[in-house]
Amino acid sequence: MMKLKRILATAAAVVLAAAFSGVSPAEVGAASYPSALEEAAFSMLTGASVRLKTGESGLRFTAVMDKTDYGALTACGGELTFGMLICPYDYIEAFGPLTAESVFGKNAVYATENGGAGVRIMCVTSPRLAEYDEYRMCFNGAIVNILQANVGREFFGAGFIALADENGTHYKFAVGDDNRRSAAYVAQRALEISDRYSEEELSLLRGYVETCAQTSADYAVNCYLETDEGYVLRQSETHAAPVGSRATVDPPVFEGYTLHEKRSVLSSAVYAGGKTNLDLFYVKTGEVVDLSFAVDLSAENSLDTETLFGAVTEINGTAVAEEGGKVSLSAAQTALIHEKAEGGFWKFTTDRREYLLRVNAYDKIIRKFSELTALNEKPDGNFLLGGDVYGENLPFRVTAEFNGAFDGGGHCIRGVDVGKGLFKTVGAAGTVKNLRIKDVSATNAALAYEVHGVIENVAVESGSAQCAVQSVSQTARIDKVFAVLKKGGCFVQSVVGAPPAMSRLIGLFGAYAGSEADALAESLYFCAAVSDVFSVAAEYGWQELSVGENYLKFCGDIVFSR
Repeated sequence: MMKLKRILATAAAVVLAAAFSGVSPAEVGAASYPSALEEAAFSMLTGASVRLKTGESGLRFTAVMDKTDYGALTACGGELTFGMLICPYDYIEAFGPLTAESVFGKNAVYATENGGAGVRIMCVTSPRLAEYDEYRMCFNGAIVNILQANVGREFFGAGFIALADENGTHYKFAVGDDNRRSAAYVAQRALEISDRYSEEELSLLRGYVETCAQTSADYAVNCYLETDEGYVLRQSETHAAPVGSRATVDPPVFEGYTLHEKRSVLSSAVYAGGKTNLDLFYVKTGEVVDLSFAVDLSAENSLDTETLFGAVTEINGTAVAEEGGKVSLSAAQTALIHEKAEGGFWKFTTDRREYLLRVNAYDKIIRKFSELTALNEKPDGNFLLGGDVYGENLPFRVTAEFNGAFDGGGHCIRGVDVGKGLFKTVGAAGTVKNLRIKDVSATNAALAYEVHGVIENVAVESGSAQCAVQSVSQTARIDKVFAVLKKGGCFVQSVVGAPPAMSRLIGLFGAYAGSEADALAESLYFCAAVSDVFSVAAEYGWQELSVGENYLKFCGDIVFSR
C-alpha cells in the first residue's frame, strides 16, 4: 500500500498528521470505563467544510462536545487526547469502519504511524478542544494540499477521544456517519453562498470546482407519487453530465397525477460525487395533504405552504397572499381566521385545490427564556416551546398551580435554577409533555415538586436534582419519563396517599451515574442502572427515544451516550 501522503496530498498534509502517542494497542477495551467519558455527548457535524488558507487549503471535518460534558471530562483525571481520523471513503468500503479496534487494537486494520502495519490513514490530535460557540467545544481535523487527482475523491472524518488512566486507555468515537464528502462538492455548495467569502477565498473554491469541471458525474431523476401513506418512489433514472453543468428534466406524465411544481426540483447544478437529485412530486386531485400548522395567537405568524398544490388565496374565507411558498399573517388576521375555524381545522383555498388542515393554536409560542413568564401569567393557557431556550443559570419556576397545557415540542429548557422544581404544582387539569430539561440546578426535584395531572414524554438531565418529580397524587398520570441524575435519586420521591396504579406510571425508567436510586418499587415500571439503560430503552420501544449503538436520542438530540 502506498503511503497516504503520496496518493492523497502533498507533504504539507503530513504536518497535520500528528503521530498518536502514548496509546498501546493492547489497552483497547480496558476495564473501569470512566463515567465522565461514558456520559459525554461527542458528535460529528454533518458533512465537511473547505479549509480556506493560501498554501494550506483543504477539506476539514469537525467534532463537537457540550461545554458541560467537556468540563466534567477534563476534571476526571487521566491524560486526554482528542483526535480526528481522515481517510478516503473507498477505504471504509474496502476495509470496514473506523473503530477503536480497527485503528488502535492489537489486530488493527488501519495504521496511523509510519512503520506500523495496516492501511495508512491520517490522525490529527490535540490535548484540548477549542470553543465552537456559546455552548459547545470543538475539534477540527483537515487534510490539506489535496492532489488534483483526489479533489473529486470522497473522504471520511471520524473524531475520537482517548483517555489514559491507571486502568489503561479508553476510547470514545464521535456519533454521526454523514461525513462522506469531496473537496469539489463542498466547494460547489460553498460557492452557492458566495457573499460570505473574500475574493481570495472564492478563487480557492473555484479552483477546486474547475479541477473537476471536465469530469462526469451521475445525477438521479426520481419521481414520487402521492399515496395514502405519503409519497412513494415510482420511477428513478440515472444520467450523467459534467461537474458544474446544469441538469434539467422534462417531467414525465403519469395518468391521474399532476406535477407539484412548487415542491419539485426541475433543475440543479451537477455536483461532484453523484450528489445531485432531481426529485419530482406528483399529486392526485382531491387527496388530503399530511400537513399541520402551529400558530401563536399573540404574534405574527408565517405559514410554510410550499407543499400545497397551487398558490394560497384564502384561509377560512379571509383573503391572503402567498409569497415564496409562505403566507404571512398578523396577530389580528390570525385571531380572525381562528375564530372561523371548526374543530381545530382551517380551510386553505389555492388556485388549484382546497385543503382542510389541522391548525394548533397556542396562547403563546415560547421562543426565548424571558417568555417563560407567560406560564405564570396565564397558568391555565395553552403553550408551545418553539425552540431551545437557555437560562444562563438564572432562576425561574412556575410558581402558580399550572392547569394549562405545555407542549415542549421536543425542545429543551437548559441552564436554569429551578429551585424545588421547574413546576411547583402541576394541577389535576395540567399537562406537561414532549419536553427535555438539561443542566438545571435544583435543590429537590428537577421537573415538578407536586403532580396531580399528566407528565408525558419528558427527558430530564440534572447534576444536582434528587429526583425528577417529588410527589404525585392519585389523580396523576406519568407516562414515559427518562432521567439521568448524576447524583442519584429517583423519579417519584414520595407518593401522596396510596401509590398510584401502575397503569398511570407507564414506561418510567432512568439511568444513574452515581449511587443507586432510592426508589419506591411499586411506583416505578423500570429503574435501570447505566449499564442496563440501552437494553431497557430498546425493549420498551419508546418512539421518541431512539436507541443507537452508542447513544440514546430524545426527539433527535443525544441525551445519553457511552
